[in-house]
Amino acid sequence: VTDKVTWFVKLPVYDHLSLLATYQGTVSDQGQVQAVSGLCTFEHAACISPYLWHDRPLPNHLKAPVDFFTYQIINLDDQTQWLLNDTRLCDEKIVSKAFVRGLAQYSHSYAAEFEVLAYQPHEAVSPDGVHMRLPLACRWVIYDQGRIIAVINATIDTPMTYGLGSGYVGGYRYTGQYQHQAIQGRGYIEYIDRRVNA
Repeated sequence: VTDKVTWFVKLPVYDHLSLLATYQGTVSDQGQVQAVSGLCTFEHAACISPYLWHDRPLPNHLKAPVDFFTYQIINLDDQTQWLLNDTRLCDEKIVSKAFVRGLAQYSHSYAAEFEVLAYQPHEAVSPDGVHMRLPLACRWVIYDQGRIIAVINATIDTPMTYGLGSGYVGGYRYTGQYQHQAIQGRGYIEYIDRRVNA
């Protein structure tokens, strides 16, 4: 891991951080071995549980009604990483940001807007029976003091796998622009949408 930290939350009762990291290794498949290396993240979150409910789930009526969450990671190049987050509470946006950091650059945040452009044709059904529409195509628009500095158009191209809290994870291809330069690559997506009328 590096010292390039991004703090999502830092409170007396809850911390959530991400450290920029690098990896290297090999992937073996059917006798073929391929060297791999690049940027990744190390993430950590910790919360103090109310003593009364120690070792038991918190009752639903005491949980924060976060009904929409997406977190995405893009390695813009072999030096630069973007962390993208949109979180909504009772369908009201509480966070919509892009965090940019690099091997030689500490984290800086920008305002961002997230939009689902198209949904997958069939709803996903979780093991606990919850139906959820999952994105097929989405867009991020990133701003620096009101000026658009990046647009990212993404198309989900992997199966969305259940298991992130009450949501799903997957991968996508993206194209777009950053500082008037064309960009393209792959991204990682976490997605939860439990809004009633989504």
